Amino acid sequence: MKSYQTLPGINKYFMNDPIKKLMTTAAILVISIFYATVTANTDGKKVVLLDEVPVSISCGNIAYAVALKFRALNETDTSKVIIGIVRCPDTYGPNFFAKSEKFTVELSIDTTALKQFTVYDLYRNLGKPIFLITKISKI
Repeated sequence: MKSYQTLPGINKYFMNDPIKKLMTTAAILVISIFYATVTANTDGKKVVLLDEVPVSISCGNIAYAVALKFRALNETDTSKVIIGIVRCPDTYGPNFFAKSEKFTVELSIDTTALKQFTVYDLYRNLGKPIFLITKISKI
């Protein structure tokens, strides 16, 4: 197989114009980073809720979110907790977030969607990573 340097069409396209080479490299880099971020952002996990929802406010006039403390079901170490932020928890209905309830969640490391929300977070001083819960359902 020939390398790209020996192929006349590619050699002519890249080597004579460094701007095209730079733009193509940048485009490949951006696509790679986007793909890695999208595939790393969501993670389906089975978790158990460790605490009840501390307060429930309706999302009628105020965009409201609450931080909840979970533990992964497959973890035996109880010190390994996941802090997940749920937007508008009242929309899930009464007693949906009961203590010791089991859920399947999709987590995102990107919490920029929370900029428009008032977040009630009792766990921010724990030093644990905080995730946005993008999808949640009971097991």
